[in-house]
Amino acid sequence: MAGPQKQFAIDDALDKALTVFWRQGFELTSVQDLVAGMGINRASLYDTFGNKTELYKKALQRYIDRAMTDMREHLLNGSGPVAQRLQNYFISMNAIHKNGDRHFGCFLNNSAVELGPHYPDIAAVVRQAWTEMESVFRTLLDQAVTTGELPAHTDTAALAATINMMLQGVSVMAKAGTPEQHLGKIIATVLRLLADQGAGGQT
Repeated sequence: MAGPQKQFAIDDALDKALTVFWRQGFELTSVQDLVAGMGINRASLYDTFGNKTELYKKALQRYIDRAMTDMREHLLNGSGPVAQRLQNYFISMNAIHKNGDRHFGCFLNNSAVELGPHYPDIAAVVRQAWTEMESVFRTLLDQAVTTGELPAHTDTAALAATINMMLQGVSVMAKAGTPEQHLGKIIATVLRLLADQGAGGQT
């Protein structure tokens, strides 16, 4: 019984650390901020998670795992046409990254911008996550080819990379408070890419 209870406590503390890092970034977050936010003492923090950098890596991986699970659920296990699933996903990501007046943005992209140039191991984690996202998009587009929503000649790899790039851009723009109307135009452009592919298959 003791093992599962401890694991739950660790997960809860890690979630709280993620919130602190997400709100303040790596450099502006002190160990004292983490201790206060996680509700544990310094000794427990170091014994369980290592130093501040190691804790950040664990928090980042937790964020990525959840984001990938959510992405697969919405895009690959969702119902309806591919274009509609993409639109719903982009809209939901915009709402999450904007998050009212806080504008925390995407924690993955925040990590890339703040730590990528100085922490090669974290940059590698970010790149791997982007690769996984592209793979999900490509799987979705391959489904669209199979169902006839996209023509057989569609370069799903290139289209997936383009859509992923737009998703990362939208998340950064949402953090900066870009108006919903402007973000909506970007999302519409993504959908037009799919429409143009479909039209190309009918000529």
